[in-house]
Amino acid sequence: MWKVSLAALILVSGCEPKTWTEAAEMNTKRSAHTATLLNDGRVLVVGGAESAKGELYNPQTNSWATTGSMAHPRAGHSAVRLADGRVLVVGGDQGANVTVQTAEIYKPATGSWSSTGSMSQPFIHTRVAVRLQDGSVLVTGGQGPNGNVSLVERYDPGTNTWSPMTPMTQTHAWHTATLLQDGRVLVAGGAQQFGPAAKPEIFSPTTGTWSSAGTMVKSRFNHEAVALPDGRVLVAGGKGFSPSSSLNSAETYNPTTNSWSVSGSMAGARMSHSLTTLADGKVLAAGGDKLKSAEVFDPATGKWTSAGEMSAWRNDHTATLLPNTKVLVAGGITKNGVLGYLDDGTSTTPAKTAELYTSN
Repeated sequence: MWKVSLAALILVSGCEPKTWTEAAEMNTKRSAHTATLLNDGRVLVVGGAESAKGELYNPQTNSWATTGSMAHPRAGHSAVRLADGRVLVVGGDQGANVTVQTAEIYKPATGSWSSTGSMSQPFIHTRVAVRLQDGSVLVTGGQGPNGNVSLVERYDPGTNTWSPMTPMTQTHAWHTATLLQDGRVLVAGGAQQFGPAAKPEIFSPTTGTWSSAGTMVKSRFNHEAVALPDGRVLVAGGKGFSPSSSLNSAETYNPTTNSWSVSGSMAGARMSHSLTTLADGKVLAAGGDKLKSAEVFDPATGKWTSAGEMSAWRNDHTATLLPNTKVLVAGGITKNGVLGYLDDGTSTTPAKTAELYTSN
């Protein structure tokens, strides 16, 4: 009888052993919330499911502690860690389609929140914020009271003020915004006010102008995007147009050639999922609409491999790379709850549960 070692099986399959383990539960059920890694290694989780509450995850003790609450409940907002360690939260939805125009800042040293003043218009979760290399924050597009917009604003932490910027050439909602290594920002996909997905475009902070970023291989919105170590940007999943369905396709943008190319397809079609760049430069895709599975993208080969399954399917969750190289996946919509129903009659609810992914 042949005896095959685990190491030999790994060598043959090309897959690494991967593990999901239970983490401590949050204090509050959350979906469409945000999770931000702080300078001290803790994770600030705030908002979601019409909540203003915040809490902190400590990786060293695998425990959660409550912290200050925002002035306004928010779901589907954006959160960005500033250069000085504070966290800026913008936009969101208070529930009953009431959008939030204000922005707030969290100070980890005191666990308290303060106002930054208001943006020009209220926006719900489709507004995307990204920190620029000079420390300011660029906020793009989104869906306002009158539909999708091309508006762009910039927040200056030094003066605590908002300034309008040159609008994008198209309206973008449910899009992504990714900081490139040269300091520019790639806005990819999303839905326009009327018609199919918006074309990608690039913002230059030095000129304050927008230019074309070529043509994506697949029109998509509600997708995810992350910067790769080699300077490219990986875009994966989301929802397509004609037909309108979840996508398993992925593609990469090369800023040097201003072009897009096909990457390997994921095993699962994912939207409302998470993408997280791991410590080794690979990318973890987890969950999505009615999915428990996870998989890892290798930029060197352009291929995806299985990363096991979470304890429950999740969408609208968060995934955060911790200093110990594990990934904290928290909250989201899960099955067998008490709020909302699927087509098959099973119920769903925002979750308090969290789990940790480890790649060995």
